[in-house]
Amino acid sequence: MKKKVPNLIRIETNFEPIVSERILLRRYNRIIDEGYSFPIYDFYTYCALLIRHTDLKELPEIMKTGNKIKPEIKFELINCQISNDEKVSEKDLVFHLAVRRKMVEERKRIIKKEITRTNLNGKELQVIGPKNSIFYRALLSLTREFRDITLMDWFIPIVLTYERLIHIFIKHVEETKFGRGQFKHRTFFDYLPEEIWILLKTIIKLEKQSIQDHFLENRVNYDLKKLTMVKDYRRNFNNPIIFGGDKFVLRIDKNGFIQQFHQI
Repeated sequence: MKKKVPNLIRIETNFEPIVSERILLRRYNRIIDEGYSFPIYDFYTYCALLIRHTDLKELPEIMKTGNKIKPEIKFELINCQISNDEKVSEKDLVFHLAVRRKMVEERKRIIKKEITRTNLNGKELQVIGPKNSIFYRALLSLTREFRDITLMDWFIPIVLTYERLIHIFIKHVEETKFGRGQFKHRTFFDYLPEEIWILLKTIIKLEKQSIQDHFLENRVNYDLKKLTMVKDYRRNFNNPIIFGGDKFVLRIDKNGFIQQFHQI
């Protein structure tokens, strides 16, 4: 029987987008005050929130392409408007829909790429989709709302991308496994599939000091141009993370992107 992440206090709260925006803006301002770095998608969101919640007399050049706001920032602005049930022009809705369609196509490409690593044959791969695969439907349901996210603010921020999340689910979540697969190592989580995201966040928090120390050292070595000393953060079979009596592998590349996460 699959289990929930232990030792968590689960609190249900009312979600108010405008309040969340202000909290997120405070977080971004704190990142700047502490001298940390922004992943690019966080930067676009930050710019959108600045436009919405501060008295900008004129947009900085970094926010513009020519005389227009960068399309990535515009998309985030419209997202905020839609979340808050604000009026959005027809032109902006068309723009927003076009960007979302591109995102959907890119996600389909990522999913197909990971599925090809299983043992499905060519004909099966051509027709597989949400209408004929419970694994595909489960994958879409579990990851639909996910976007690239920063798990830890630091000199080198720790980031999980949609692509690596899909890799984790297809390779290590039994409900989205797409066949036996041809992976050299394949283990499945003992946790509920909807808990995997919570589990990863919890383990990152558990290992916070160790991860921060590693990437602070990376940053120093990078600044000193000792590039051979800039390394991935690795917790593997010989040095696993232990949580709730279970053992986990975690690898974060030298640029701060999560590459591996699974239960041993």
